[in-house]
Amino acid sequence: MYFDVIQAFVYILLVVIHPVVSSVGDKTLVFHECNQKCIEEICESSLSNRQSYWDKHFNSSRVVIFENSILWDCESECKYRCMWNTVSALEKNGWPVPQFNGKWPFIRLCGIQEPASAVFSLLNFMFNCHMFNKFYRYVPYNSPMYKTWVMQIIFSMNAWVWSTIFHTRDTSFTEKMDYFSALAFVIASVMVLHRRIFNPNRFITILFSALLSAFFVNHVNYMTFVNFDYGYNLTVNILFGKFILNNLMIHTLYFFLYLRYFN
Repeated sequence: MYFDVIQAFVYILLVVIHPVVSSVGDKTLVFHECNQKCIEEICESSLSNRQSYWDKHFNSSRVVIFENSILWDCESECKYRCMWNTVSALEKNGWPVPQFNGKWPFIRLCGIQEPASAVFSLLNFMFNCHMFNKFYRYVPYNSPMYKTWVMQIIFSMNAWVWSTIFHTRDTSFTEKMDYFSALAFVIASVMVLHRRIFNPNRFITILFSALLSAFFVNHVNYMTFVNFDYGYNLTVNILFGKFILNNLMIHTLYFFLYLRYFN
């Protein structure tokens, strides 16, 4: 009974998700005009000394000195510098600092776009590798759910790899891989916890996994070919990670354990 109710509730939640508003920093007129002018006058021109143009037209105090990294092309440089010009303009008028493309502005270092985030993502990946090595050495292969736990570890390491790459250099491709890998890990965790709590038969496991996989494919398709909506992506991750995984399923596990041992 409890299984049927929870399954039905999860199915309903998956159906009713709708997109929400995305970030506004890169939508401002200040950013748009700055970026367009920068691309037209620098990237699409035969200007020989771009560095002198950067220093003349942009606030040099707000950008780092490593401007010629091989990871940054001209259009990316325009977006980065116009981001800080927009932040300065908004702050002068008493407006709060907005997000740009779904992220807060960060000062880059040696071409690394978000140094702290990249380092912490790398540390998380290394910790996952360390724990996977321990799991492989000490957990018997024939243990219950052995392959299931290995699957979750692989999804986790993949997510941290792309997180490290994305925070090192934000491109359209690395951004998508980071977001989709993170959601894939969260959904994989829901599958693992679903099997751990309910221990369903093979048919139910395949059906539930197929449903979540279909939702993931639909999400990737929508974000890639329809509208890359940061707010919608955040809503989906919060729904799966915070509500379904942490609240609904964890509390369900506690409830079943209570019925088994204290009732």
